[in-house]
Amino acid sequence: MRNDICLLNSLRQRLLSVRIPLQEPINEQDGFVHTKSQKLFVESRQASLKPINSDLEHVDQQSDVLTEQDEQMNQLFNLITSMPGIEVITTTSV
Repeated sequence: MRNDICLLNSLRQRLLSVRIPLQEPINEQDGFVHTKSQKLFVESRQASLKPINSDLEHVDQQSDVLTEQDEQMNQLFNLITSMPGIEVITTTSV
């Protein structure tokens, strides 16, 4: 089960590595590109980002289920996330 969580974390990192370059130009070009052109650009990028975001949500849900099913992992998860500044994503990486 822990291998599955590791594989899901690896997939999550790959999805993020695809999402970030698609998302950055949207934020950077706002204000520099004509409104009509920016609107078309944002719409096309959003269409590409939608399935990636959906896949990320699915991976996170699967990881949560696996963590909850393994009693030891669940205890460790709860212990680690109880520390200030440590969030869910950091915990699954550990």
